Amino acid sequence: MLSNESIFELEKTRNSRVLVLAASNLEIELLPELYRVLRSLDKVRRLDVLIYSRGGIVNGVRRLAMILREYCEHLTFIVPHYCESSATLLCLAGDEIIASSTAIFSPIDPQLQSQGSDEHSTPVSISSQDVRLFRQVMSDWFELNDAEASVQAVQQIGQGIFPTTLTSFYRATKELEEIGMQLLTLSLPKKTTDFRASIVNNLIYGYHSHSYAICGEELLQLGLNVSRDYTVEELAWRIVEGIRSILGPGNGDTASWCDAIIAISDCQMSRWRNQNNISADWKESHQQ
Repeated sequence: MLSNESIFELEKTRNSRVLVLAASNLEIELLPELYRVLRSLDKVRRLDVLIYSRGGIVNGVRRLAMILREYCEHLTFIVPHYCESSATLLCLAGDEIIASSTAIFSPIDPQLQSQGSDEHSTPVSISSQDVRLFRQVMSDWFELNDAEASVQAVQQIGQGIFPTTLTSFYRATKELEEIGMQLLTLSLPKKTTDFRASIVNNLIYGYHSHSYAICGEELLQLGLNVSRDYTVEELAWRIVEGIRSILGPGNGDTASWCDAIIAISDCQMSRWRNQNNISADWKESHQQ
């Protein structure tokens, strides 16, 4: 169980309500429990969401972002450590991001999990950028002119990737662009469309690796409202230490583990999975 003392102290420091959202995978299945917790708060003037996640499902993140904004007038994301991939996308909905020196964001380019033809091979992740930049590889590395590089790229990619998979990549990228713009319209309503599009395009296309560790200062340079607060950082890390002791397969017994936590100062919801059961169970605990 997370200690409520640090959450209380963080609320006092920030003059806000604090919600902890930690998940191995951000997904739409978290929505009902998040809604339940938010309803117990009712709509608040300032909501601070301490986020801890390595990523998740894009459409699930979109719905989580929308319901968070529905229950507050001003939304802040506090990022002590991991906030990667779709978790970075979620932060685009925030009016403010407080990022510690150890905050890790990442690009949001779509990924495809692919299983090799050998039954013993391990799944690999392919980025849409790996496909999109293949023509440039042919040009830069093999010194083909643009026309030759385009023809070679289409032929090679067509042989290795099923056509509908390419279409799926394209659709996923367009969907990410639209969701990113939608979230930034909520958080940066006074900025121009071009300004918001520049942020989204940089996060999708501006890095050479999906695992590139973006820091808060880099997000600030892109145009997001990112700041540092050392008092908040210290309190947030106390909460993160509690999260790290609970979240993930390594912190449970061999049969069950916690993969999601939604907590406020007086209530904690944790989702537990069992290797022998496909479904997950939510546990609720209250603190005085």
